[in-house]
Amino acid sequence: MENSNKIQLLNSPTPKKVLIVEDNSISAFLLERILGNLNFETKIAENGKDGYELTLEYQPDLVLMDLNMHILNVQSMEFFILRSYRDWET
Repeated sequence: MENSNKIQLLNSPTPKKVLIVEDNSISAFLLERILGNLNFETKIAENGKDGYELTLEYQPDLVLMDLNMHILNVQSMEFFILRSYRDWET
């Protein structure tokens, strides 16, 4: 990514929305603080099921997800989100 694109993303007039799906509360807190300081709007889900539901409700620009989730892993969440978006388009 070019530096000008990075600066645009960080200086966007409307904060970009990021969903953090993380079952480790310390990791989630740290990510939330770092992204908040960079002007990102964040929400946290503690498991994949909650992450899926928040993705549909919150419609984030980016989802950061722990790869080792116990409830609804990355592959399952991706499948359900893609299926939901396909259903909206029809």
